[in-house]
Amino acid sequence: MKKTLASLMAVLALGVAAGCNDGTDDSEQAQSVATEAVDNAKDTATSAASTAKDAVTSADLPDVDWDKYGQETKNTIDDLAEKGDCDGLRAQLSDAEANDTDLTEYIKAQIAKVPCSTQ
Repeated sequence: MKKTLASLMAVLALGVAAGCNDGTDDSEQAQSVATEAVDNAKDTATSAASTAKDAVTSADLPDVDWDKYGQETKNTIDDLAEKGDCDGLRAQLSDAEANDTDLTEYIKAQIAKVPCSTQ
């Protein structure tokens, strides 16, 4: 919805700029407004896409009590997944398998999400 609204604002601003293109200072001002609207639309769309990605990413992962393992463990696993480092994730899984189920499920979910998970 935000992306659609931002795109509509950008198109409207460009339309105003095009309609005012008569060589006066008003056309320069309209062009400036249009450019700013386009930039704002891009920022809004980028932000919305990032928020949606974060929501999907978090929703796909099992809950883990990170107080038991520390935030550094989570950051390491998430960084490995972000980089697509299957070997690193498998090493983390190997280290965790003997100790805990919720952590191993989290690591397995991260492995399943990276493109190299079929290797």
